[in-house]
Amino acid sequence: MKAVYLTKRFHFESAHRMLNTNFSEAENDEYFGKCQNVHGHNYVLEVTVAGIIDPEKGYFVNLHDLLSDIQNKVIDKIDHQYLNDILPGCKNKPVTIEVVSRWIWNNLNKELPQYNFYKLRLWETPDNSVEIYK
Repeated sequence: MKAVYLTKRFHFESAHRMLNTNFSEAENDEYFGKCQNVHGHNYVLEVTVAGIIDPEKGYFVNLHDLLSDIQNKVIDKIDHQYLNDILPGCKNKPVTIEVVSRWIWNNLNKELPQYNFYKLRLWETPDNSVEIYK
């Protein structure tokens, strides 16, 4: 039997800064420009899980539990937060969309191992996203 993939979308707002204190002012200007300043985004997170449909239930994952678990274990930790203070090792390092997505992916798999996470897509802007696959 083939796997089915279910994707759920979440929204959160967070601020961050892209600045590396090990770089010179000129290097930070070159690499990060105005994004060195504290600024925020309205992020959209898409999380995809995979599974085999239970013929008795008609689904492979309890959607209510999945939503609640992701909200409690991941979204609530970063929503309306300053990400440079939340993400490990990022106090003096740039918090990029790649860094944020990797932190979310690692947290999903660490905090919620009962789900078969297949893919994560994080949108920072309507034109800019990162994907991570299993």
